[in-house]
Amino acid sequence: MLLSILIGLLALIAAIISAKFIPPKYRFYKIILVIIALLICILQICSFVMDYRNYRESEEFNKAIAHDLQLSEAIRRGVPLRYPDEIPKDPLFQGLFQQGMQYEQEGNYEEAINIYKDI
Repeated sequence: MLLSILIGLLALIAAIISAKFIPPKYRFYKIILVIIALLICILQICSFVMDYRNYRESEEFNKAIAHDLQLSEAIRRGVPLRYPDEIPKDPLFQGLFQQGMQYEQEGNYEEAINIYKDI
């Protein structure tokens, strides 16, 4: 992403440097050259901004998917429907839920059930 801005800035610098070598009687060409370089630079910056915005949206989407997966896992494990929305808000609930899952993976189902009941 930063590479696109760097390319745009290099194009602008190259245009300004090359404009020095154009004879003064072709001033119109110098102006056109600098304008084109500015347009390239602006387009590269816009591209960077749009890529960053898409990255942020995809990050938010992934967080929403992770939250939905956590809710569906909680529902699958029998957590009452009034509690799943509190999973990200209540760290204690989330910690107990993780502890219950750990007991369940270890095969200690009685402890897991007791933890889930405490929730």
